[in-house]
Amino acid sequence: MNCRAFLLFLLPAVATAGVMGSCGPGPCNYYLSETIVSDVVTIEFDGLSLGGPGQGGSGTFTLNDTLLAYGSGTPGSVGLVALTFTAGVFGTGTATGLLGPTIGCGATDSQIPGPDTHPTINSCYHGGYVPITLGQIPLNLQVQFGAASSAGLQLQASFFEVDPQSGETTPLSVQFLVPEPDSFSLCALGLIAVGILRRAAKQA
Repeated sequence: MNCRAFLLFLLPAVATAGVMGSCGPGPCNYYLSETIVSDVVTIEFDGLSLGGPGQGGSGTFTLNDTLLAYGSGTPGSVGLVALTFTAGVFGTGTATGLLGPTIGCGATDSQIPGPDTHPTINSCYHGGYVPITLGQIPLNLQVQFGAASSAGLQLQASFFEVDPQSGETTPLSVQFLVPEPDSFSLCALGLIAVGILRRAAKQA
């Protein structure tokens, strides 16, 4: 079991790496991957029920993050993002995402999970250029799902600035406002929580 999954079983509500959420009744989990390679941001955020029908738990998880992509500040320059943004649901659930104030993607379904259930997938953006205000760019992703169901979002983005005079497009560097904690930090947090719970049990 990975450290993030471990933390989910310790407490009914968690807040790690910009993610907040809860399960219940029954067990659930989430998966988060955030990477930047050659100034391309790739994010995958999924929530899933653990166990079969009548056993798995429902859940809600939210990721709040901020991307930093600064232009030159030249008056009249235009920011662009080359964006792939997809949302999907299996069973009963909702997946919604928002990059900046207006660039959104979502999917929802209310099927009863079973062997004949097919996922509902909405590919909102396919790699084309979308205007965006550069600087601090908020990102909000949320997944909600019922028993034996799952919901997720995938985003890939790279940022550019268009010079108003020449029309030249310049790629921009990008980073997260708050760096992702490493696995050691997450495991340490889990061990600290275990220690606190054990001491509380002994004192009870």
